[in-house]
Amino acid sequence: LVTPAAMLPDDLRAALAGKELLDFGIRLEEGGFAFGETHCATPSLLVLAYALELAETVQPSLADQHAEQCWWSIPDLLASDAVHAHTKDYFNR
Repeated sequence: LVTPAAMLPDDLRAALAGKELLDFGIRLEEGGFAFGETHCATPSLLVLAYALELAETVQPSLADQHAEQCWWSIPDLLASDAVHAHTKDYFNR
């Protein structure tokens, strides 16, 4: 289970005893996303929930209506003139 285990209440951690927990923390941070080996930051919980829902339900396929879609690294996205400034705002740190 991937969870911010260190942030969980004692009774919930006790209920999860014996389960493999991958302690991955999260914090709110204005200005964009940040990713580390043991934690991440998000500008809002709503943005995080939306991103998780998309990751779970959308299976990208080039055969779909968006035949020109592509997946970029954050540095490539920020450097591209093809990406709208408002989109870049989510990723700027």
